[in-house]
Amino acid sequence: MDDRNDTPFGDSGEPTQVPPEELLQEIVFGPSASEVEAARKIFREGLVPSAQSIAHLAQFSKNDRIRLEASKYVVERNLGKVAEKMAMGDVWEKLFSDIAATKE
Repeated sequence: MDDRNDTPFGDSGEPTQVPPEELLQEIVFGPSASEVEAARKIFREGLVPSAQSIAHLAQFSKNDRIRLEASKYVVERNLGKVAEKMAMGDVWEKLFSDIAATKE
């Protein structure tokens, strides 16, 4: 039987190896600026296919729930949440009518 421990921690839970400098830097300071920029580039490149996928699901999914959720997402991304708009509409209507009333 091999008693060798492949993990960086011993039986007591204390580290037996020091992590590489790059890993320590990432743990302490987070990812580097170049890594963040690379991740942003990947997400930008995936934006159009992801939007197409959501729109496709909204139109053609065989599952009604998926079609509904994808459709709601598309509508809310373009028009906002209906309940919020209605509530804000009342606030704006009152504000505009109050402004108009004070100018007369």
